[in-house]
Amino acid sequence: MKMNKYLQSYQGLISLLLFLSLVLSGCADLKSIRAFSEISSESTAYTSFTDDYVKSVERQKRYQDASHYEKLDEIIKEREAQRSALLAIHKGVSDYMSALGELASDEIISYDKSLVEMSQTMETIKDKDGNQVFKKEQIDAFGDL
Repeated sequence: MKMNKYLQSYQGLISLLLFLSLVLSGCADLKSIRAFSEISSESTAYTSFTDDYVKSVERQKRYQDASHYEKLDEIIKEREAQRSALLAIHKGVSDYMSALGELASDEIISYDKSLVEMSQTMETIKDKDGNQVFKKEQIDAFGDL
């Protein structure tokens, strides 16, 4: 019983310390997040990886035997069809990183218009056979960001 009274007398102090530790741990310096997002969002200009992915098979074709040309032409066609999807994903990631930086700046921001445009772009992306690349669930999930 004496132990119970002892705990009750310090219960308020313990609760206050717990509350303060939770509040103070939520106060973080967001400068590093802003810096990371600025660097990441600048990657929009670097679409050369996508271009290289698409054109690398064309360069390889020069060094292959003519018996492989048909298969290589199929791969080239597939990759060319993937170009717009890859660039759209690249832009989506870049926009996400920009948004992350803006959110870290404590300003109120709305991205509804950008997400609608991106979702509409995703709906138009087709593979070489004319089939939609992204499923409706994937497009909806992206739009719900």
